[in-house]
Amino acid sequence: VRESRKMSKRQLQSMTFREYAEDVIGESLVQVIIDTFGYYSEIVIMNAYDSLQLALDLHYTHRTIYSL
Repeated sequence: VRESRKMSKRQLQSMTFREYAEDVIGESLVQVIIDTFGYYSEIVIMNAYDSLQLALDLHYTHRTIYSL
């Protein structure tokens, strides 16, 4: 997520999350994420910008729920 701040919204929207992540962490780690995450479309089909926004939303929702 931190690395994505170096790119514009338009750049992130022009690629899938998989394409973006392969550039940042490499193909083998991306495959681990795909194999364990369970939400294939969010990684392989959804654009990187929307996928990162969803991940942040889920992260903050998760933190809020478990801090109650």
